[in-house]
Amino acid sequence: MKNFFIKYDIAHKLLAILLAVVLWAFVINSDKIERVNTYSGIPVVFQGAEDLENAYGLKIIEGADQKMTIKVSGSFSNMTEYNKDKRFADALVTANLSNLHISEPGTYSVSVSRDCTLNIYDNRVSGTIDHPVTFNIVLDRVLEKEVPVSIEVDGTPSADYIYGEASSAQETVLITGPETVVNTIRKAIAVVPEADSSNLTKTSNLLVSFTFLDENGQEVDQTHLTCTPNDFYVTIPVYRLAKIPLTVDLIDSETLTKDSVDVKIEPAEILVYGSDELVSQLTEFKLGSINLGAVDLTEPKTLPITLPEGVNRATGEPATAKVTIKAAGMSSREITVSSIDLQNSGIDASLHAALQTASITVRLQAEAGVLSTITAEDILVRASFNADELGPGTHSVPVEIQPYGIAHFTVLNPDQHVTIEITKSDETAEPPADPPEAGMNGEGEGDQEPTAEDQQPE
Repeated sequence: MKNFFIKYDIAHKLLAILLAVVLWAFVINSDKIERVNTYSGIPVVFQGAEDLENAYGLKIIEGADQKMTIKVSGSFSNMTEYNKDKRFADALVTANLSNLHISEPGTYSVSVSRDCTLNIYDNRVSGTIDHPVTFNIVLDRVLEKEVPVSIEVDGTPSADYIYGEASSAQETVLITGPETVVNTIRKAIAVVPEADSSNLTKTSNLLVSFTFLDENGQEVDQTHLTCTPNDFYVTIPVYRLAKIPLTVDLIDSETLTKDSVDVKIEPAEILVYGSDELVSQLTEFKLGSINLGAVDLTEPKTLPITLPEGVNRATGEPATAKVTIKAAGMSSREITVSSIDLQNSGIDASLHAALQTASITVRLQAEAGVLSTITAEDILVRASFNADELGPGTHSVPVEIQPYGIAHFTVLNPDQHVTIEITKSDETAEPPADPPEAGMNGEGEGDQEPTAEDQQPE
């Protein structure tokens, strides 16, 4: 007998028959078995929201995205079909705002049992709201306001670069949000974060975010704020920095050459910025030309630093440079000369000139050894004029300065003038018998040129 059961697998066959009977009984009675499922994330629709906006200008600022957790029950077979078709997505909770009697901005509590209704679009099942019991909504009037925008750049440039002033195509932004919040906003800050604005080596156009500040400079909560334009771009100009040496051209004179003098320029170089293209081509800035025969070696010369178009001096860099030139063996000296010749080229004998200037100071530059021997008598100062053209009165006329006995010299203050007074005598008066001697102050003085013997040093 035992072998019979084993041979024909009677035990397994009986078990299969038993399971089939149980399954058949379950299917027959499945409509009588209740099943309950829980679903979350069911959205809430606010009935009457449009009426509130039309009547009072109020909108739901916070709480409009409220979600519910519901329980759905039904027979086992119906719930199986309900889940299979994902019909639970058709469940909807409606909140009736008219029950709250809203007319002013504020925070309102919604009671789920009193103010909410669950709609399930499958009449084979039923449901209830499981959570929450109550929730809050915030209503306010929505306001638009245009505020000015300032730009802040948090990042720093790469070495040898500098940032220019950041700018945007728009100077204002339109803010939309709750009236109670928008009314506190005074300005918007467009912040370029450090991660986006560090180590830039070329001009960049960057997308930025906003920070809104009140009248006290405090940041305003912008949870419920939107702005137009939503995408706000800021341009950051990036310039190349470079130190460029300053130079000067020297023009040789009879006594000095560029190789016989030392030149010191202060500052020796200047820090500038500009586009990569311009700055990379700069090798020097020429201050101009200096004639060694007309410059005072004892006094520094100040020259403007002229930059090419598109190149700018960095903050704190000077607009001028001081040039000091020194030559070995050269010196300068001031000599007061009171003997001044008047040279009148006019022909009107009735016009007479008299010198009003007592003396002038001549500054000479020459070799120190020669310069020490020069006296006032070795310097010719001549004022040439035409009394006919000038006419009676007081006049300022230029002078010519000529030292005797110096082969190589420089007059450091050649542009000097003296004052003369021209008077007109009676035309019937007889002219003087003899002209005044040369070398004396008065009309015609200095007509006689010094001879070669006169110019020999003692």
